[in-house]
Amino acid sequence: MLMSIPHLLPRRQFIKTAALGAGGGLAAQALGPSALSAAAAENPRPLRVIHMTDHHLMDFMNQRGSQAGIEAAYAHAMSLKPDVIANGGDFLTHSIERPLADMQKDAKIINGILPTSGVQVVNACGNHDIWGWKKSKSGATGREPLFGKNFFREYFGEGALYRRVDLGTWTMLVLDSVQPWEEGYQGGLDDAQFEWLQGELSASDPAKPIIILSHVPVLSAGLMLQDTRLGPPDDHARGVTMPKGSCHQDLWRVADAFWRHGNVKVVLSGHVHVDERIDVLGSSYLSGGAVCGSWWIPREQMAIRATRRERKMGNPHLIRTPRADPGFRVFDLYPDGRFDHEYVLFPWEFVRE
Repeated sequence: MLMSIPHLLPRRQFIKTAALGAGGGLAAQALGPSALSAAAAENPRPLRVIHMTDHHLMDFMNQRGSQAGIEAAYAHAMSLKPDVIANGGDFLTHSIERPLADMQKDAKIINGILPTSGVQVVNACGNHDIWGWKKSKSGATGREPLFGKNFFREYFGEGALYRRVDLGTWTMLVLDSVQPWEEGYQGGLDDAQFEWLQGELSASDPAKPIIILSHVPVLSAGLMLQDTRLGPPDDHARGVTMPKGSCHQDLWRVADAFWRHGNVKVVLSGHVHVDERIDVLGSSYLSGGAVCGSWWIPREQMAIRATRRERKMGNPHLIRTPRADPGFRVFDLYPDGRFDHEYVLFPWEFVRE
């Protein structure tokens, strides 16, 4: 049964939301400019955080206008006067399999766009920001200084891949949610990082709310429309399945740790390019859409392409639904753990291929 979720922001020009059963929600696409200022006036001095994820500079595909799009996104974001920009990863595209020189060129383009003053920038590592893991295509040996996540550290890192960031009235925990698997990757935390996470949660001030920044989602309803498959029709033990890289493969222990701590208010993620909110076990899990939307192609057009691709692969029953429009999510975070949010579109026009 669907029911609306109340929000502190004005309904006009704001997001439309619906709850998926008791304690769960899936936010629909946001329309219009920012409506956060009215709420900020009623609740002075919030911390403004803009979550920007999945930029996907596409220099190797004639760009699709991606560089201009990313520049427009940051210009619009900075006009909203954020205190923090939380980048959720995937600045680049297919770095796991492309030549190093190409990825270095693209990383330098991104670094020429990212703000260098006036705002705190926090970057999380995405699967497209890791160089060379697919050695059969990248030509990497694994011995290169920039192999793997060292590439992210060199161009986008500002410390450990997973770390605590003090935001004043809130604490941010940045996760490294992309782990190697064969020549590719899987979502989740290794045991050392999970132990660190438990320690950070246990040692944190219970009066100070926590926001999590992860590239791969811990929980997502939207990915079920995008990445799932059906098992063999004669195998009753396997129904809907999804690839290892779609979400945290250790989602049970991570979500349980958030719940047991009790003060993890917001869990941010990207990766699946959907705009959604799920409220469960005292935390709000928000997928941040994507700066690139559907990889810089109109979302309806991309959904048609993806559905056709499934049919060619022998999956005629799979219908791929549209993902997010190009945008980012703006948060106003209050010291008592409340927050307002809006998915904001930025001025930009698609480039015809």
